[in-house]
Amino acid sequence: MDFVTTWGKLKAVAGFTSRAGVAERTVSVQTNAQGIARARLSAEIVDDLTDDNELDFSAVLDTRVGAQSRTISEIVLGANTPSDQEMFVAYQAITASYDSPQRSAVKSYADSYYVKNGAKLSDKVTQGIATQRRQQWRDHHITVLAFGKADSDPRTPDPSRGSNAMQLTFRDWLGPWIIIDYIPGFVQFVPQLTNILQSTLTQNYTQSALLMKDAVQQRVQNRGIIGKAREYESVKGAIQVLNATQPTSFLPQLKQSMTAAVDLQQSFQTAEVANVGGTTQEVAFQAFAGTAVRADSEVAGVTAAVQQVEQSVQQVQSSFGQQVTSIQQSVGALGGRLDATLASGGQLEQIRSNLTLVTDQVQALRSLGDPTQVTQRLNLITSLDNRLQRIERGG
Repeated sequence: MDFVTTWGKLKAVAGFTSRAGVAERTVSVQTNAQGIARARLSAEIVDDLTDDNELDFSAVLDTRVGAQSRTISEIVLGANTPSDQEMFVAYQAITASYDSPQRSAVKSYADSYYVKNGAKLSDKVTQGIATQRRQQWRDHHITVLAFGKADSDPRTPDPSRGSNAMQLTFRDWLGPWIIIDYIPGFVQFVPQLTNILQSTLTQNYTQSALLMKDAVQQRVQNRGIIGKAREYESVKGAIQVLNATQPTSFLPQLKQSMTAAVDLQQSFQTAEVANVGGTTQEVAFQAFAGTAVRADSEVAGVTAAVQQVEQSVQQVQSSFGQQVTSIQQSVGALGGRLDATLASGGQLEQIRSNLTLVTDQVQALRSLGDPTQVTQRLNLITSLDNRLQRIERGG
């Protein structure tokens, strides 16, 4: 039997002799003794999964949940929209399976889907796309053709040949689960993470940053890609509401640096896993956080030096200001005295008047002639005056 599909990947069921075609769109399967040939159709939304992982994941979808005890597959196919209330029962079951260390098949399948469709499911998803994912399913309608033909073994009979076609529907429910249920669930973990990150704050920037980086790495350790995406959202939410119990001037810078490190890791998350030889470790987060710690520490040192210089400048400015004030006061006092001296009726005018009087007197003395004779005459006048006074007293 030759099987051909318009979408998906065709694989032979174990126990049947088969030969796959190009791109796994076709497969030839030899019938068994009962004339039955079986093939398995896998979705194109995932890549490079083993048959065991796909079978284990299929078994999870057959798990019965809810009050009506329906399988997850039945709930998904019966729901009108991804936001139907019954769908959240199925979402909760998938979330529990994904977060469980024992259900690695769910983690492998969902992470493989996220790696292939990460560009559509990243934080760049617009509100319109998110709303569409809530209100409308993305269904892939598939046609599978089957052709019977003679085999190449001459020892086996070749009964009448025939052909047939069947229509299948694959419903993409993983995208809505990630966008409207799993990732938004980060909100419930923010209080717990806030307490964890709060305990990393000290009075030293470098120590606080390193402790916070280790706490974040420990939080996302051993989680799947989607699980880490949810945890990083929780970390950013916790950082936003983080407050220091003691005054720390570097807290805004620390919050900004760690948020930027988380954003960078989220941008590189799927690329790290998708690349050949990629790693599941938080390389981008470690690199950026470490660089930010060193850079900010150096900036802190420079800032301290600048503060010392500023203090020295302020002291010089204060001393200079005091000197200028003293000079201004002295100049003001001198100016006041000059104003008093130069003012009308002031000291300078009085001196000028006295000098004029002396000059007049000197000129009058000069008119009397020789100064020696003037002195003798003045003495004679004084002697005559004394004699007259004695005669008047009867003496």
